[in-house]
Amino acid sequence: MNMDVKSKKLDLIQWLLHLKDEATIEKIYQLKESTAGDWYDELPDAAKASIEKGRQDYREGKIFSSEEVRQRVNNKFPFLK
Repeated sequence: MNMDVKSKKLDLIQWLLHLKDEATIEKIYQLKESTAGDWYDELPDAAKASIEKGRQDYREGKIFSSEEVRQRVNNKFPFLK
């Protein structure tokens, strides 16, 4: 039987829900933990650069609260009120 990935995931979930063997559950959990990578490493370089720019802006105090942004927009574009 040739199952697509979605079907395989659903089959595994169903099997796992009914699994009672704690040793097997622990092995599966260890497998999960060993394959869990840092999501940041998977981001494109442009996204990483954008995040770093935001962190730099924060460190330098170049940030505004949402209320400050609203006030600036209202002052600059009063017709949008």
